[in-house]
This record gives sequence, structure tokens and C-alpha cells, in this order.
Amino acid sequence: MDEEIIGPWDVEVKLLLDAGVETLDRAREHVCIHYFRYGDPKPFCNWTRRGFVPSADLLRIIAAVLDPDPLSEKHFPYWFKRTARNKGQGGRPVDPSTELRNDLIAQLVQRSRDRGDGYDAAIAEVKQLVESDGAKIDTKTVRNAYERWIAKQKSVSSSKGN
Repeated sequence: MDEEIIGPWDVEVKLLLDAGVETLDRAREHVCIHYFRYGDPKPFCNWTRRGFVPSADLLRIIAAVLDPDPLSEKHFPYWFKRTARNKGQGGRPVDPSTELRNDLIAQLVQRSRDRGDGYDAAIAEVKQLVESDGAKIDTKTVRNAYERWIAKQKSVSSSKGN
């Protein structure tokens, strides 16, 4: 192994190569899998920054670690949990699908309002529509989504006018 030894995982790779693992990339994959079983992505992240390109098999394993399902838990009992990097901010981690959901809800409310429904009727109609699809949603969530969307629309239109 001609590369610099940076972490303990580099030592493991050297030992695997000395033991007969055929290539540097294959040895790195073995070590990545070993560390992923303990929920530790450091070797993978370090090597990826240094130019390592994972194989399709390793990418499937990474997918199982990032988004676990009950079938993969027996092989990978640990998985990555989203947490805020800045713990001082508090609150839940941002879920990108929530913003999309809220925008779609708001647009449905606006469509109902454009048809002549009042504010409360439009909110109630959208709440009923969402729940008819099997989801649970509070009236407050629909109201908040609409109010934020309206504020965002006003912000966008005022910035275009300047």
C-alpha cells in the first residue's frame, strides 16, 4: 500500500492486502462494511474524499445503512440517524419532503379559494382531501402550510419588484 496511513482503517486495509485481498479497493470495501456494521462511516467518508469510488455492491450496502428496512437489520443492526450538526439550534431535523407536502397543501387551499371558497372552508376541504387518502393531518398544519406559502409568495413577488 503506497498511500499514507491516516486512520486505523488504513492499517486494516494494509493487513488485508498483506493477507491476500486482491486489490486496494476490495480491501477498502471490506473495511467499510466492517465499520458500517457498527454504524461508523468514517473510513468510507475519508477514502471517498481521497478519491475512492465504491462499487455497486458497496453502494447497495450504504443504502441499507442509510435507509434501513427490517430485512437488513440482521446484517446491519446500526444505521445512521439524522441529527442536526449544530445542536444549539434545537428542534427536529429538517425533512425535505415536509416542505414539498406543505407547498402542495397550500396550493390546494389556494385553488379552493380561487374557486370562491372562504378561508375556513378551503382549509377544511383540503384537510378532508388529505385524510381521505389515509393520512392524518391537523387543521393547524393545513393553516400553517397555507400561511407560510402565502408569506413566501409575497416575499418572492416583492423581491421581483425591487
